[in-house]
Amino acid sequence: MVTPDVTRLALRLQQQTILREYIRRVDELIAELTFSDRFCTPNWAFSESLKADNELYKKLFIRNPRRFEDEPYRRKLFIIRERLELTLRHAESKQKINKETQSGSYTNEIAFQRDLKLISHSLLSHGDDNAAEGGLQDLIHLAETFGFYLSRLDIRQESTLHTLAVAEILQRTGDTTDYLQLKTHQRMELLDQVITEGTTKPLLIEALSQETHDILAVFDLIADSKQVSLRSRDVF
Repeated sequence: MVTPDVTRLALRLQQQTILREYIRRVDELIAELTFSDRFCTPNWAFSESLKADNELYKKLFIRNPRRFEDEPYRRKLFIIRERLELTLRHAESKQKINKETQSGSYTNEIAFQRDLKLISHSLLSHGDDNAAEGGLQDLIHLAETFGFYLSRLDIRQESTLHTLAVAEILQRTGDTTDYLQLKTHQRMELLDQVITEGTTKPLLIEALSQETHDILAVFDLIADSKQVSLRSRDVF
């Protein structure tokens, strides 16, 4: 039986798989993009980004502050790699990401893709098209295709179960005792009122039936999946 816990595990395993592949490919780029700032001039956008990263991620260079000091692309890629590692550690744990746990990690794939494109555009700006269009471009395409989710999960449930869960919740909050007897437009009006104005009295989650608990667990899962990627699951 597919439960919210099983689905959450699938999301986490998919994220771990794609993050490990990104880390492997970034390692290859670190070995490949060995440009010295004595022989190339990165563009303004890349330089400003690297300058900001050097301030934000000083802790990554505590052991060796001068690591890749004269090789701007390798230094940027090293920062990207370490941020991916932190993101992977969060994916390997069951801990929800918050401001404390996400320190240094990527919060979404968009930021990762932006970092890669900064490198690509900068390489192109000083005529190094081959470097920009090789393994780096392959990684950009991979990141745009798979994000931090690898593949989308299609989450579905029987709508009758939702109706019964809503009916129980509204009965517990004192908003109605006959939700199931209401016509569609009446249900919509009532739900709009509750969403806009709030329930008549607080909902005691522990008082709900196991069936309604299970429905709410699915919606918790959908909300949590946004931490992996906004594209990690199809419309419910």
